[in-house]
Amino acid sequence: MTTNKRTLRSENRRGIQNHENPNARKSEPFGLSDGKLKFGKYKRKHINDVSKDYIKWIIDTLELTPTHKYILQDLLKGKKYI
Repeated sequence: MTTNKRTLRSENRRGIQNHENPNARKSEPFGLSDGKLKFGKYKRKHINDVSKDYIKWIIDTLELTPTHKYILQDLLKGKKYI
């Protein structure tokens, strides 16, 4: 693969994509204090009001912090958050 200035600029200025970056932060899809999603179709909606399919997609797709992952897995089991 050839690397040019545009490639370096669009790939974190080091030629590393986010999914290859070992120092990348884990995702926090919702606020722990208010339980509202920060992005996507359900942005600003409480996680108790989000479909189970969407929660499963978040768990499967994003690299979550252990706390967020635990909460989302409990939601899939039928528990409520906050």
